[in-house]
Amino acid sequence: MRKGVFGILALATFLVFGGAACKNTVDPQQAALTKHVTLDYWRPFDGSDAFSKVIARYRSIHPNVTINYRQIRPEIYEEELIQAFAEDRGPDIFAVHNTWMRGYQSKLTAMPQNYSVSNIVPKGGLEGKTVTNVQEKKGLTPRQLQAQFVDVALENMLLPLDGSGREPDLATSGVYAVPLSVDTMMMFYNNDLVKTAGIAQPPTSWAGFQSAIEKVTSVDKDFKLIRPGAVIGTAENVPRASDLLSLIMMQAGAVMTDDFGFATFHKNPPGLDRATPPGIDALRFYIDFSLPVRKVYTWNALQPDGLEAFIRGQAAYMFGYSYQLPLIKARAPKLPIGIAPVPQQLPESPINIANFWLEGVSKKSESSTWAWDFLLFQSSADNVKYYLDSTQKPTALRALVDEQREDLFLGPFAEQVLTAKTWYRGKDGDTADAVMREMITLAKLAIEAGDESGFNKVIKNAVSKINQTVQ
Repeated sequence: MRKGVFGILALATFLVFGGAACKNTVDPQQAALTKHVTLDYWRPFDGSDAFSKVIARYRSIHPNVTINYRQIRPEIYEEELIQAFAEDRGPDIFAVHNTWMRGYQSKLTAMPQNYSVSNIVPKGGLEGKTVTNVQEKKGLTPRQLQAQFVDVALENMLLPLDGSGREPDLATSGVYAVPLSVDTMMMFYNNDLVKTAGIAQPPTSWAGFQSAIEKVTSVDKDFKLIRPGAVIGTAENVPRASDLLSLIMMQAGAVMTDDFGFATFHKNPPGLDRATPPGIDALRFYIDFSLPVRKVYTWNALQPDGLEAFIRGQAAYMFGYSYQLPLIKARAPKLPIGIAPVPQQLPESPINIANFWLEGVSKKSESSTWAWDFLLFQSSADNVKYYLDSTQKPTALRALVDEQREDLFLGPFAEQVLTAKTWYRGKDGDTADAVMREMITLAKLAIEAGDESGFNKVIKNAVSKINQTVQ
C-alpha cells in the first residue's frame, strides 16, 4: 500500500514538472512571431472603407495583427507626420508622395530581403481545425519588381542605398515604398462648351489643342476674357501648374535632370545644338496661353482658381488627375465632363506625367517586418483590387493595365500609365513645385516687359533654387 502511494506521488510529480518542462520548450521564434502586433497606418487620402476588405483578408491569416487606419486631412498631413515622428508616436506605415521620397529616406526602412512571419493554415484531415506555422519569406526580387510594376512606379519605389540623388537602379538601390496606384495627368473637358464651339473630338496634339482654344475662347476688343477656353498659362490659379509645364517640357525633348538629380531643363540635351533649348521653348509655349497678344490667349491671373472655374462651367478644358474627379462630380453632378489623354508633341511617341503616393514603413517601427509583409500583401494584384475598386484609381501594376483599359472611366488613365514619367529626385518636392510656379510668373513678367536678359535670369535662378534641394 505504501509502495502504491509513493508510485502515485511519483506519477503526479512527473505530470506536474514534466508538463511544465514541455511548456517551456515552445519554439521561441514561433512565440515571438505569434505575439499580438498593432500597426498604425496613416494616409492623407481615402477613407477606412477603402482598406477594410484587404485588412480583414490579411487578418484572416494573421489574426495576431491589428491594423489601425487613420486618414488625416491633406492640408495638415505632413505637419502632423513630422511632429509625430519627433515625439516618437509616429505610425508604422505611412503614405509618401513620389516627390517626397528622397527627403523621407532617413525616416523609411527598406523592404527586407528575407524575413519570417507566422500564419494560420488548415490542419490536414481535421475539418475546421487550423495550425499556426512560421513562414520564411523573401522580398520582391529585381525580376519580380520589373515584371509587376509599371516603369514610373518602380523608378519612384527605389532609392540609392548611399542616400545620393543619383538615378536609382536595381543593383545598388533599395525598395523604400510601394504604390497602390499611379495617377497620370489627363485632359478634362466640358462637352457642352466644346460641342457648341464645333469641336467634335478631343485634340490629340498640341497643335490641335491650340486650334481648339481659338474656337472656344471668347475675348472682347480690349482683350478682356469673356469666356476662357482652357485653364493653362499661369501658375497660381492653374491646378498642378508645375506638372503641366514639366509635361510640356518633357514632350518637347528637355532632359529634366542629370544622372545625379540636378535640374538641366534649361540646357540642350546631349547631342542637340539649338539656339534655344527645348525646355525654354516649352516655357514660352506654356506662357503664350496667358498673353493677350497671342492668338492662343485663353487664361490669365485674374481668373478664379482653375478647378473652381471648370466646376462652374466657365472653362472648356482643364488638366488634372483622377483624385480631382470626385470633387468635381460632387460639386457639379450635372457637369457634362469628358476625359481624354493629354495632347502630345509627338503622338506616335507619347510622354505623360505621373503624380502619386507610395506606402512606406517607418524606420522607428518596432514591427517593421509585419508592416512590410502587409504592404507586400496589400499591393499584390489579387489584393490591391479591393483598394482600386473602392477608390476608382488607376493601377500601378502591369497585370491590371489591360483590364482597366476596358473600363469606361479608368480607360484613359490606363492608356497613359505605361508612358508616364516623373523627374524630381531632390529632398524637398514642395519647394521645387513652388520654384517652378514662381518661374512661370516671373518669366511671364519678363516676356511682357520685353526683358530677354531678365527672362534668362529667372530661369537660371529657378534651376539654382531647385538644385539647392538636391544636394
